[in-house]
Amino acid sequence: MARMPQFIKEYHIKLEKAAEQERQQEAKKHELLEEARDYFGYSIDPRDPRFEEMKLQKEEEEKKQKKKEKKEAKESRALRLARALSTPTKPPKRQE
Repeated sequence: MARMPQFIKEYHIKLEKAAEQERQQEAKKHELLEEARDYFGYSIDPRDPRFEEMKLQKEEEEKKQKKKEKKEAKESRALRLARALSTPTKPPKRQE
């Protein structure tokens, strides 16, 4: 019973995280519906096969973009490392 306040606090944090995820999913869904409406020129049902196809296409584009960003970041790190290794450094002065 001594740990009950801690458990209650953890439970409330867990509920808040779940609610935040749900809000994010709803916002993403709403954004997709707005994009579909702009693309098609009229409101479209989310169960429509054309909407599903557009959704899959958008997800693929996002995956490609993330992969490209990750590759560029990796190349950038490698380039910085190569520069750091190729720069001549002076040996530390000996203290006598």
